[in-house]
Amino acid sequence: MTKKTDDLKNIPVSPVAKVPTPTAAQSPQAPASVITVKEDTTLATVSMVLGIVSFFGFGLLLGIPAIITGSIALKRKYPGHGMSLAGVITGAISSLLSILFIGLWVVIVIFAINHPQTHDYNPNSIDQGSTQMHIEPFQT
Repeated sequence: MTKKTDDLKNIPVSPVAKVPTPTAAQSPQAPASVITVKEDTTLATVSMVLGIVSFFGFGLLLGIPAIITGSIALKRKYPGHGMSLAGVITGAISSLLSILFIGLWVVIVIFAINHPQTHDYNPNSIDQGSTQMHIEPFQT
């Protein structure tokens, strides 16, 4: 060997100049800014809110969108499975109750059209001067 390389070997190295290398047990540290992914439960929340509000008089108007948004969230496996399911169930119940209520009103209207009152009401036939009520006895 030459004299230059021998001289370099004898130079003391300060401990500050050494850089430790990570071992298998040590992992390199994560960067300071870590991006976290937030779970998106928007469709599930919308479905649940629409389903609950649909019970307060807006059955078909809000029940059907609750079923649709909840079904989309369940099909795509979005987070918020329970809220999606609640929206589908409450929307379906509200829609069915609304359909039954509308059907009942249709039956009542059809019955009223086909069965008019048998007696005529004439407000002019009431005796305006008499304040006493006439009651007829029950006859068998």
